[in-house]
Amino acid sequence: MKITLSELADIQTGVTLREKPVPSKRITGNVLLMQLGDLDTDGNIQTQTMSPSVPQELFEKFIVKSGDLIFRGRGAGIAVTVVPELDLPIVATSPLIIIKPNTQKIDPHYLAWALTNNHARRYYAEYLRGSSIMGIGKRDLDVMGIDLPALRSQRKIGNLKKLEAQEHRLLAQLQRSKAKLVAALIGDVIDKEMQK
Repeated sequence: MKITLSELADIQTGVTLREKPVPSKRITGNVLLMQLGDLDTDGNIQTQTMSPSVPQELFEKFIVKSGDLIFRGRGAGIAVTVVPELDLPIVATSPLIIIKPNTQKIDPHYLAWALTNNHARRYYAEYLRGSSIMGIGKRDLDVMGIDLPALRSQRKIGNLKKLEAQEHRLLAQLQRSKAKLVAALIGDVIDKEMQK
């Protein structure tokens, strides 16, 4: 059974900033502003590149919580992530899209899979819009059909996708560590040669 995404979740575009965010020097009470580049094409949130900012009343509606999804529909590629537990509140900025799933109907991790599977890619290919920067917008997501198995099955699929994402992160971390080790070993060999 297919149901439109707008029947399963509240969907909204991130906050539109009138000017470039001014980084805050305060340590407590900050929010992090998540911009397009802070969600990579693999669906990883890059908190280290986010701009800390002083909370504003305007931000309230755009704070993402654990279990919400953030959708990147333009730029370097389409990606989606389920927001984990975080130390500081994150405010998603436009053109990122915030998806708040109704967890009585749909599992967030299943929904993330449904927004990145082959059916979704075919849908995006059909609905990409724009002149210089192609993208998928909120209107396209509102009417997108989502297959809806029983919640129990959704959770199984969601758990498998979480494990797969965790494996990707661990493998990437291992590759970075190996690259640092090799660089250090090469540096050591060169240093020893230069001391002869």
